[in-house]
Amino acid sequence: MKLKKITSLLLAGLMLAGSAAIDAVSVSALEDKSDFEYDVTASGDAVITDYLGDKSDITIPGSINGHKVTAIGGYSFSYDEHLDKVTIPSSVKSIGSGAFSCCVGLTTVNIPDSVTSIRLGAFSGCENLYQITLPSKLSSIEDEVFWHTALTKIEIPAKVTSIGTSAFAYCDSLESITVPDTVNALGESAFYRCASLSSVKLSSNLTEIKAYMFSGDTELTSIAIPSKVKKIKYKAFAESGIKKISISKKVSSIADEAFSNCFNLKSFTVSKKNNYYSSKKGVLYNKKKTKLITYPAGKTAKNLTVPKSVKTIYKKAFYKASKLGKITFNKGVKTIGTRAFDYCAFKSVKLPSTVKKIGMNSFKNNLSLKTVSIPKSVTEIKSNAFAMNTALKTVKFEGNSKLKLGWGVFEGCKSLRKISIPKTKSSDGGLCFACNKLKTVKISKDIKKIYREDFAECRKLNKVTVPKTVKKIGKYALGYINYYDYSYDKNDNFKITGYKDSAAYKYAKKNGFLFKKLK
Repeated sequence: MKLKKITSLLLAGLMLAGSAAIDAVSVSALEDKSDFEYDVTASGDAVITDYLGDKSDITIPGSINGHKVTAIGGYSFSYDEHLDKVTIPSSVKSIGSGAFSCCVGLTTVNIPDSVTSIRLGAFSGCENLYQITLPSKLSSIEDEVFWHTALTKIEIPAKVTSIGTSAFAYCDSLESITVPDTVNALGESAFYRCASLSSVKLSSNLTEIKAYMFSGDTELTSIAIPSKVKKIKYKAFAESGIKKISISKKVSSIADEAFSNCFNLKSFTVSKKNNYYSSKKGVLYNKKKTKLITYPAGKTAKNLTVPKSVKTIYKKAFYKASKLGKITFNKGVKTIGTRAFDYCAFKSVKLPSTVKKIGMNSFKNNLSLKTVSIPKSVTEIKSNAFAMNTALKTVKFEGNSKLKLGWGVFEGCKSLRKISIPKTKSSDGGLCFACNKLKTVKISKDIKKIYREDFAECRKLNKVTVPKTVKKIGKYALGYINYYDYSYDKNDNFKITGYKDSAAYKYAKKNGFLFKKLK
């Protein structure tokens, strides 16, 4: 490539030496051409591979040394901080991957209608590029082509049939977009975190709203979902400003968290002809209302009674529904999904006798929650199910021989003062980890094991009575505080009451705690 540049310079020198009358404009043109490195294709055309100049406003030549310029190669101008404006000649048919990527000063590009292909990430990271006109013959917009640019508007040509993944992601200044009906495929995250996007018209031929497509578009308050759409995928509208959603009759699949963190969303409306979904009072259910899928986080109702038909409450169904102060469960609910009620505002929770499974973090961070009633029907409670409920004072917890507990079910419940350990089959430990005000622990005769770190970091817990039925006490289960870097300090005031030669006696002796013998 360097040889071609030298050849170009020599040619310019020979022409200057041979003719004193040479046109000054021609000299300038020759000098400009010398700034471009290129490859020659088998057909004799030139493909630009590098730009060696430092000008801010450039016009790419239509030919170099008799070779017609038909393509701009991959990354040929990338990271050029000098570029402000680029004009591409009408001889060019394609712009390669990353051709102008991360040209942070680039503001304007003139692309001729001869261009039919703009490849992956061609203008990605051009954070000041606010103006561009796409060629009318363009058939696709590939992945990340305009990722993180300053476009305020763009017209998508009528011949475009597909728009790639993250094609316009992080276009913070993009205010509106119309996707023509010729487009039948719109990639994941196509308009992800377009902070100013407030107006969207989608192609009527779309059949999917893909993952993260409008996620983080906080100014987008309304959108019409095309009637042919069958699938709305993971986090498609998460963290957007959407206020209401209408689900057409053809939608057959709505993924987990498709509308998570939509704090302005007040209602779902589902076509009565839809065979898969339904709505009631703005809440989204499956058709038979056996599954409660999403409660709109922006809904202003203070109370909700879960319909008798509901058996499953989906993952994050009520996530951050902070205006909902009371929920009443009818008998029938069997499963409560992961984070189903995380960051809600309930003061009390009474679960029905039909509940069997409570998911991870399902009632976590309910900062107003004071009382919880868990029936003996429950056979599994996942990790941190009721953790970080800092106002929680009363727990009614029956337990059973089939109950499996995850780690830290009541971790960080700083107002909890007493608890009765439930009968369990197994536990991952940390039941009341860091319950700083816990003073009283009642261990029934049904209990055979106290698990690792069950009462670690319980700073007010200075004594406990352990029945002789307990056969094993896990590491750091009792009497340890000041957790730091996977180790603890002993609570020097801690005392265990139990029977000689029991697990309690052995634990106290091994760990150096005071032991009071029962007769």
